[in-house]
Amino acid sequence: MSLLSKWKSDRQEKREQAKAAARVAFWVWFQENTAYLETFAADTAGVIATVGKRLDAVSPDLAFEMGQADDGVYEFIVSADGIRAMFPEVVALTTAAPAVSGWRVIAFRPRKKNGLRSSVSFQGMELSATALWYRSDVQEEKVDLTLCVEGQDSDGAHALLGPIFLLLDANLGEYDVATRIGAIEFEDCPAEPATAGLSPLSELAGEVDGRFAAAQG
Repeated sequence: MSLLSKWKSDRQEKREQAKAAARVAFWVWFQENTAYLETFAADTAGVIATVGKRLDAVSPDLAFEMGQADDGVYEFIVSADGIRAMFPEVVALTTAAPAVSGWRVIAFRPRKKNGLRSSVSFQGMELSATALWYRSDVQEEKVDLTLCVEGQDSDGAHALLGPIFLLLDANLGEYDVATRIGAIEFEDCPAEPATAGLSPLSELAGEVDGRFAAAQG
């Protein structure tokens, strides 16, 4: 091995060690502060800001969600926020998580268990799931989508990209959106989307699951 190659290898090893140490430090802090984290309903902005600062020390590209499930268990969801290159970091961080009493750590935004999320708010923008329509085009390994939003032209729909992806994540799950959905384009929404050959978002998960199940079978 040349001196340059060894230097690069040593530097990469140090980076990985630093990342691993940051993950451990995050979970140590998490365990020590669960009582504070469980106050997020009363101090949402403060808790989110504190957790965000701690998570930035692991990677500023990671995102998270917190909530309490129907069974009373608190959930901490680690997300790549749509960045495919961050998937390994999501897996690494969640795999490193210790057992935390009363908490469940989840990798990637999951599908909503009780059906399609009705609406989302994102950076001051709101979007109803019933306003989002799609047309699909099956490629070799992914499904390309053409989307439209009722009452919007293609530029208006594109401006709603943030809430649109949150609705896609809620309907399909973040991992499936990244691995099963290919190109996404926007078009002007017709007055009657259903008669123009478009399907409501509520049908997308079943269609994608069915097509991939058929391909695997």
